[in-house]
Amino acid sequence: MDSRARFPWWLILVNDVIAFAITVGTIEFWHARFDDQSELRMLRLVYRQVLRDHVEPHDAEEVQRGAIDWLMGQLDEYSAFVPPDKASAFDSETTGEYQGIGIVAAPRTAPLTVHALFEGGPAERAGLAVGDRILRIDGESLADLPPERVVAEATRRLLGPPGSTVTLQVERAAGGTGEVVITRGAVQRKSVKWVRLLDAEARIGYLYIAAFQQRTAAEVDAALQQLADEAGGRLAGLVLDLRRNPGGLLHEAVAVTNRFVASGNIVTLRARGVEQGRHDADPRKATHRDLPLVVLVDHESASASEVVSGALQDHGRALLVGQRTFGKGAVQSIYRWEGLDFRLKLTTSHYHTPSGRSIGPGKGGIVPDVEVALDDEVARRLAVRLAQHEVPRRYKEAAAELGRKLGFVSEHEQLGPDEDAQLGRALAELRRKIAAPDGKAR
Repeated sequence: MDSRARFPWWLILVNDVIAFAITVGTIEFWHARFDDQSELRMLRLVYRQVLRDHVEPHDAEEVQRGAIDWLMGQLDEYSAFVPPDKASAFDSETTGEYQGIGIVAAPRTAPLTVHALFEGGPAERAGLAVGDRILRIDGESLADLPPERVVAEATRRLLGPPGSTVTLQVERAAGGTGEVVITRGAVQRKSVKWVRLLDAEARIGYLYIAAFQQRTAAEVDAALQQLADEAGGRLAGLVLDLRRNPGGLLHEAVAVTNRFVASGNIVTLRARGVEQGRHDADPRKATHRDLPLVVLVDHESASASEVVSGALQDHGRALLVGQRTFGKGAVQSIYRWEGLDFRLKLTTSHYHTPSGRSIGPGKGGIVPDVEVALDDEVARRLAVRLAQHEVPRRYKEAAAELGRKLGFVSEHEQLGPDEDAQLGRALAELRRKIAAPDGKAR
């Protein structure tokens, strides 16, 4: 399947979320303000005439939405209008934050079973535990649903406005049943996942960034510190996995790159033939400027992940292993207006890597230094695993035991370098890089 067809539109590269607070009095005021502009007057007159006189009746909102969607379609493949009914989900995917209780459910289980909890989240504060089974949500049973629908339906019921409550009837893993009342609140999804030592003896670490969202750079800092602690105080090398990473927030991508690059340009934005912005490395933030590094990329590494991988490649800071990246060189800004629930996602510039490369449509994306393909079955299994939530360390033992009991443990463990050919090659290249006198592989 063409990777563009599967590309998640809501996680494309965005240039720091922009909020424009405007005051618009009434619709009549708005029209009066622009009546002297013939284009907008023409549009308003045609719109009203269609609604009043067309042979078929039309819903005013549908006509308006259709006109806006048509306009967006004339611009480029990434600009889009986000209607009010999808704005909340759009914001959640962009920031990684949602309003709910903060649990990871075991897949395909009935009753719904808690596999792990978000640390510091509402469910953890309310005392839920790994293995607890949720029998009812606000008095409604999930027992009549097939196992494959339980998680989706429970998710719908557990989400809700911050400060609202949800009452769960729970069968405790430790025994007994009871009611738990949970106050919903903000839950931040982790963007940095699957942090582990690939080779403890060689002190080589691995971390996967699923997307660039709020706090990604801070999560990278914490992950690097965790790996250093596990390695006895100092990490000797790192495999940074950006496969299946569709992008996200530009400023977080720049911040992550800056951890490994001490000076020079990271990315430049251009629009209408002129430079619109330039992001350079700050030496004070280059906390791992000398750490040997290999980056994994594939066809679904796009946008912000291409900013990171392109900059690290151009600066000679990392060897890229895997497959040619998606090739999206456009930057979107997100516009919102006070008192209005829709969003406008508009392409406002194109970006260039430090060497001046534009990698957008027709440019071919970023070609890795070492090309390694995966067979279809391994790629499918890898996609399933990378999409899973990593279990917080405090819950790993209990979650692993639950997984063995319920038979889904394999989906919550990552493929090792013996199965994942791209990871295996990255590890081999990193070992060579560490052993080389000049610290450079190949």
